[in-house]
Amino acid sequence: VESVIRTNERMTYTDVTKILEDNDEELIKRYDYLVDDFKTMEELCKILRAKRTKRGAIDFEIAEAKIILNE
Repeated sequence: VESVIRTNERMTYTDVTKILEDNDEELIKRYDYLVDDFKTMEELCKILRAKRTKRGAIDFEIAEAKIILNE
């Protein structure tokens, strides 16, 4: 099945973090039409995380796997 993805912006997790946690004014201005959505998603994340914790979910802090290839 073929599909097409159309995007309006190309962002990174780092940029979103700078907007939400660092209040980066330049990025907030650049993505002003998305900032409210980011903040709403952040609040939803907090609510869902709290519900998971209340149900007894466990978070494991495991280092990200690394793939090593032979040349």
